[in-house]
Amino acid sequence: MAALFVSTMLVQGTALGGITMFDERILNELHITRSVLKFRDLIYIFTASFSCMFMARLCDRFGARTVVATGLVCFAAVMAGYAVATSIAMIYIAHALLGFCYACVHVVVMMVILSRWFPTDDPRRGIALGICVSGSSCGAIVTSQAITALLAELPWRGVFGVMALAPLVLLPLTLSIRTPRDTRMGRWQAAQTPQLGFSFRLLVSGRALAMMMAIVPAFYVSSCAASHTALMLRGQGLPLATAAGGVSLMFTAALVGKFGSGFLLIRFRLQTAWLLSLGLMTVGALLLVLFTREAAIFALFLSGLGWGGCFPLAQLKIGEIFPGDALTRVLGAFVVFESIGSAAGAWLTAVMYDASGSYTLPFTVNVVLLVAGLVASIMIHRNIAATLSTETV
Repeated sequence: MAALFVSTMLVQGTALGGITMFDERILNELHITRSVLKFRDLIYIFTASFSCMFMARLCDRFGARTVVATGLVCFAAVMAGYAVATSIAMIYIAHALLGFCYACVHVVVMMVILSRWFPTDDPRRGIALGICVSGSSCGAIVTSQAITALLAELPWRGVFGVMALAPLVLLPLTLSIRTPRDTRMGRWQAAQTPQLGFSFRLLVSGRALAMMMAIVPAFYVSSCAASHTALMLRGQGLPLATAAGGVSLMFTAALVGKFGSGFLLIRFRLQTAWLLSLGLMTVGALLLVLFTREAAIFALFLSGLGWGGCFPLAQLKIGEIFPGDALTRVLGAFVVFESIGSAAGAWLTAVMYDASGSYTLPFTVNVVLLVAGLVASIMIHRNIAATLSTETV
């Protein structure tokens, strides 16, 4: 579990938050626009999503330890590639490989490993998974600060060179990864394969479309915030250390939100917890539009806190809307749409920035999307309540 946590910290933490610390230097050296640079995030997310489809098969074929180790080696290659990149094409290639690295330490791989150690009804399984997935937020906090400190001492290409060594140092730790084969649990891939399918009729139903309207904006806005926070704060004249602090604060709040969502469900219904989390994101987005400089830090905290809660609650909402066998038929499709929302958030925000010259337009779009998500969530809940009432009668 320690190997999974640390590997996730390094790979996912750098991909989500740490690498944005280099954005300003890359923009200046390559003389490119933000939309051209952020197109790399579109490539990265689609590559990661596509790679995740094969991770369970690769784990069964070669072993989870080999998959994680391969991800670390490829991550070293990505960092080395950035160190010598002289064109945006080289960055696109590096980011495509980064998507594969991300998939190698994705929750799919974690579930392959943990399902072999803990039976489905073992509460330690959920605890172990929660610890492992928290590595991404912890990593974004740590890597953004570490990279900022290194940038104060070294050229940005030299920092990438140093980072290329980190995954190689961690390689021996992957030897601790064990995936015992237990015939009682069976092959993970065979047990999970049905979840990748979905019914087109269910997917185009009014309830499914409303659910997409409720969930996708949260992923879109979170990607926008993660990818553009550093550039936004630097554009306000703040030093890089402060920008790194803003990124760390947002991911710290997200970490609190992920853990706090479970406690919210102890006291409130799922619908209430979901609306509260999405509402926090909406307030944070609104503050960035109305009081960009004055309320930036507080807005980032609210956005991160809300997103942290929305991430696990979104999966529960899907389970509430499509219970039983229906869940296994639509879950894969919702994962794809969540990925599309995340990919669009980083890139379209950059496109709108280049077109308008500021973040006012894209941040206003964020508010509109989140409000639409709130409305869709309320409509879904009322629809469910009306259906249950009719069935009771």
